[in-house]
Amino acid sequence: MQIPPASRLVTDEPRSHHYLFAHVGLRDAALDIGPGLVRVAAVGRLMEGLRILWDDIGGRLPEEERQSGEGLAAFYYDFGEYEMAVVAPPPPEHITEAYLTVVVAPAGALTGPARYFLLEHAWTPEDEPATVLTEWTREGHVNLGEGPQPDQAEFLGTVLAVLRRSA
Repeated sequence: MQIPPASRLVTDEPRSHHYLFAHVGLRDAALDIGPGLVRVAAVGRLMEGLRILWDDIGGRLPEEERQSGEGLAAFYYDFGEYEMAVVAPPPPEHITEAYLTVVVAPAGALTGPARYFLLEHAWTPEDEPATVLTEWTREGHVNLGEGPQPDQAEFLGTVLAVLRRSA
């Protein structure tokens, strides 16, 4: 299939603030202290840290690249074998911006490895909105293919399926 040169798949770029939040700041925290983030989410205190991270990233950008944190939200889920801290950044508009992210830790873990998944905004070759499921690891950014609709329950169901297949 040939993609037209003017396709959003070719021309679209993420906004710096949104991208750096989900793909750098939150990723680094998830991979460095993931179970700790999940514990903070479990007691309802993750939003405070997320606001600080959002503002810190924005403060390092030129003013015209800063964005409002409106819509930023955090949630905690216990699925028995896994506990999850879900972060909903402000709504995405451009390619690779995240609809949702999730830090996954084994149940009850206080330290150790965690996994970090994102549901990213994408475009079809016909310039229709789509999603892509990805995972950041210490080795890099892994594209896991077409993602579900940008719905928290569908996203978590898809992530659980990936986790159970890789267990």
